[in-house]
Amino acid sequence: MVYYINQHNQASQVQNLTKKSKVYDERSGWNNAANHEFGRQAVFTTPKSMRGVWYSDDGNQETVLTIREHTITVSTNNNSTKSWLYKQYPDFLSSPDAQNKTVQAQIQTWQSAKYVNAHNKNWLNIRGWCDTQNKGQFYLLHHEKINGKETTVLVSANGDNVTTDNVFYTNQSTAQKQANHHYADLDYSQSPEGEARLDYVAENH
Repeated sequence: MVYYINQHNQASQVQNLTKKSKVYDERSGWNNAANHEFGRQAVFTTPKSMRGVWYSDDGNQETVLTIREHTITVSTNNNSTKSWLYKQYPDFLSSPDAQNKTVQAQIQTWQSAKYVNAHNKNWLNIRGWCDTQNKGQFYLLHHEKINGKETTVLVSANGDNVTTDNVFYTNQSTAQKQANHHYADLDYSQSPEGEARLDYVAENH
């Protein structure tokens, strides 16, 4: 579907946003995606199996990932960033709005979310709303044996090759004990064969 926006009203919309000088979030109707402004197709709903609080620790810094129904929050020792997730019209990133600094300032708390297939697995892909340079972050529910017990983990990956950069656990204790541990079935290295193929997956969750 073509990115929905009234081109005749585009200039006035941006001017109004500048006057209002506010960031779109839960205080300003973040979940009202019915007007499809700035490429926003619909509110994205995360899979229930991923929701909750996840912990990672590299020995120097703890990272806490909080996934809710429509939001994701990344917290480290020093800061916390909460983002609201939406489905994005495919051609928004090639529109003038995507490069408009005023628009970018207003929707800095938005991130696009969709499912993609990489390495024969379906990942949740989350990317900055106007980001045309990066692939974003990828998340996958996975199972590893820890102390002989099958344990659910959340794998985080990034880059063209969807390379593992972190593993999250459901509690701090396990995260600390498994700090910097590499699992044999996860890809931590850049593939010499080039970019992983990323296929859009129709939402069926």
